[in-house]
Amino acid sequence: MIIVFTEEDYDNFLKTNSNLVTRNTTCIPPTQREFTSSPQPTDNSPRYFNIKEASDYTMQAVQTLYAKCSQKTIPYIKRGRRLLFLKSDLDKWLLEGRHRTKEEIRADFIKAGKL
Repeated sequence: MIIVFTEEDYDNFLKTNSNLVTRNTTCIPPTQREFTSSPQPTDNSPRYFNIKEASDYTMQAVQTLYAKCSQKTIPYIKRGRRLLFLKSDLDKWLLEGRHRTKEEIRADFIKAGKL
C-alpha cells in the first residue's frame, strides 16, 4: 500500500504514530521517493510494464491492449499467464502511429526534387 503525504503531514504522522513503525517498515521522506506501482530500474536495465501500467502509459484501455496482443499488433512478452511490455517497445509502437505534418511532407518532396 502506498500512502501519499505532504511533508508536514509526514512529519506529524511519524511523531504521532511511532508505535506503528516496525523494523520491517521503510519510511522514505517525500522528497526522496517516486510514486510508481513497480520498482524503477537503478541501472540501464530495461523497464517492463504490466498490463495496467502499459494501459496507463499508452492511454489505451486494458481490454484494448489484450485485443491488440491477441491480434499481435503490439509487441509484448508473455511469461506464463502474465503479459509484460518493454517501455522501449511501447515507445516505438506509439511512434509508428505518428502522422507527418504538411511541412514535413513538403520538405521531403523538395529534397527529392519533385517540387
